[in-house]
Amino acid sequence: MSELKVYTPGEVKEVLKLLHDKEKVRILAGGTDLLLELIKLKREGCVLIDLSRIEGLEYIEKKDEELEIGSLVTFTDIHDNPVINKYAPALAAASGQVGSVQIRNRATIGGNIAHASPAADSLPVLLAAGARIKVLNAAGAETVLVEEFLHNKDKYRNHLITAILIPVKGDNMIDFFGKVAYRRDVATARINMGVRTVYQPENGKIIKASIFLGALSKTGVRADLVEEYLTGKRVDELERERFFAALRETVDKSIPGRYSQPYKRRAICGLGDDFLQELQREGSYE
Repeated sequence: MSELKVYTPGEVKEVLKLLHDKEKVRILAGGTDLLLELIKLKREGCVLIDLSRIEGLEYIEKKDEELEIGSLVTFTDIHDNPVINKYAPALAAASGQVGSVQIRNRATIGGNIAHASPAADSLPVLLAAGARIKVLNAAGAETVLVEEFLHNKDKYRNHLITAILIPVKGDNMIDFFGKVAYRRDVATARINMGVRTVYQPENGKIIKASIFLGALSKTGVRADLVEEYLTGKRVDELERERFFAALRETVDKSIPGRYSQPYKRRAICGLGDDFLQELQREGSYE
């Protein structure tokens, strides 16, 4: 079995050179996912680039109507940050449910996006919010939608994620994250959901809905049937059964015939019910 070589550069430009020069490269950030693959990586002759000495990628800032989060920020820091809790509350909620306390203390948002587990808790929230990421390679910098990155991972294989850009939650928006797992703590999602809705405060009409479900596909599944049902309706006009039917149909289209389909059809309605309660509580009008 090949030796596993680990490089620990001190500057971003060194990282970019390694990404350019080495054929089989994996980036080590928090390591909570990657370290589980060490035997496989050795067998494949990969090299690791350890980012622990890189400075300048651990920050959280609000810039006009966007939040900018450095790619090496941990989920503990995201969950505890007051700016995130105010302007991206669903991301804060999702971050507080990633694995255990120990995992949240190590796992980074950039690593979560790069690894792109189908059950990753941050991804449905980022997709629903229309988040973008900044990526770098030897040829230069680029900013792409998280959705585009996930659907074209091979294109960005030798890129470094440096930051995540998230449109802030406005006063007329409702953000939501929900997750169903085997147990409360240290659990991988059986199914999860990220939502961002925009409504008219004067009458409670939903003018835009963005909903993504996780743990149904390799990437987040857009619940377009659910979005279509919600859009244009007042919060007090929504019919629970029609809403649930759209959620179930999204699951059926995503995993037809899979053994987990019956369970996930029921589980998604539980998350949908939690979301409706949030919608009715926050989207009510005088």
